[in-house]
Amino acid sequence: MYIRKSDKHNPNYLAKIVKLENLSKHPNADRLQISIVDNERIIVGINAKVGDYFVKFPVESVISEKILHNLSLYRDKKLNLDKEKTGFFEKNGRVRAIKLRDVISTGFLLELQKFADVYDLNVHKLKEMVGTEFDEVNGELVLKKYVVPKKEKSKGSGSNKNQPNKCKQLLIDNTVTLHVDTKNFRRNLEKIKPHDLISISYKIHGTSFHISNAPVKRDLKWYEKILKRFGVKIKTVNDDYNIIYGSRKTFKNDECNKGKGFYEVNIYKHLKDKISARVPKGYQIYGEIFGYLPDSESMIQKDYDYGCEVGTYSYIVYRVKKIDEFGNHIELSTQQIREFCSLYGLRAPYYFYYGYAKDLYKDLDAKDENWHEKFLANLERDFTEKKCFLSNNDVWEEGVVIRKEKLYEFEVYKLKSYNFLLAESKQLDSGNVEFES
Repeated sequence: MYIRKSDKHNPNYLAKIVKLENLSKHPNADRLQISIVDNERIIVGINAKVGDYFVKFPVESVISEKILHNLSLYRDKKLNLDKEKTGFFEKNGRVRAIKLRDVISTGFLLELQKFADVYDLNVHKLKEMVGTEFDEVNGELVLKKYVVPKKEKSKGSGSNKNQPNKCKQLLIDNTVTLHVDTKNFRRNLEKIKPHDLISISYKIHGTSFHISNAPVKRDLKWYEKILKRFGVKIKTVNDDYNIIYGSRKTFKNDECNKGKGFYEVNIYKHLKDKISARVPKGYQIYGEIFGYLPDSESMIQKDYDYGCEVGTYSYIVYRVKKIDEFGNHIELSTQQIREFCSLYGLRAPYYFYYGYAKDLYKDLDAKDENWHEKFLANLERDFTEKKCFLSNNDVWEEGVVIRKEKLYEFEVYKLKSYNFLLAESKQLDSGNVEFES
């Protein structure tokens, strides 16, 4: 038996073996209880008891068909092993944020014994693995991140699915990198210590971008490649730096994407054309685009205008990295990002706080063993469950980003509002998520 994280796992979409440590009565339902697991609220049935073992599945993950079928958890009886039983999962197997009698739940708890039965595992050994996170059991994928099914591309749009990515071929190793996954703060509470230098910024619900002014390899001629094989010294790096840009997980340069593409407007190229001249050589910026597509009534994220007029958009730069041709890189601090953006005419995030974590709430004792839980409670009180003050539309704010200052690593965590998570699930239900967020 082996339970592990797969090589391509997403840290925010992992199952976890847990032991219930607390339960409280649901205020409006006699047959339901509220559990707090990893500082997240998950509603369970009346039969759950403190000390019981479960597997926790995070919100917006997709549970494997094997589990849902064998345990007859699908809403559609025809998909279940027991055709007489009805569950509450749709065919896509998604764990949604739901509101049950006015209480929002963000996750799903499955009894450990049932999980063990599906995969023929020893439940006693599993109980010894409390705290283990995983997405794979004996080579089988147990869950994955939910992704909205893509609409069909328009005729003649082209595809580069089976074409080599020329951008990646030209990039020098360890220079230009894509976005990192921002981990859930509630599940990583212990990572922020009272004496850590942190910043807290407003989380924007848009689409991620990156722009680099980076050194790249030369596209060698055929004869140069041959000479190089025979040990002849050939210049492999261009004298000029190149602008490389893209979305959260892709490159969008023209040489990387043939054809029209999926969206009606390449918003990433549009922004690159506007601001890339302000990115100095050897730097890479990361940020978020929000508002509307240019000269269009289509929104980047439905209802989230952030004060932009129809047909216009804006952006923020929340990460800046200094790179060189040898693969070295240094992360600019929050204060340096502010200065960088001011110097080059770029837009920095909306910051709420910069300083030591212990100084944000001076009434909390940094030596208190419950400091982390109290710190989170204060953050939730001050920075979540509010309407977006930047938007013209009546929408829930997404939450905040907590950054821990480091020289060589960009360490960030997201704290999302429960009401936003609920609204996001409804938005995913409708398929109205057009861009990588």
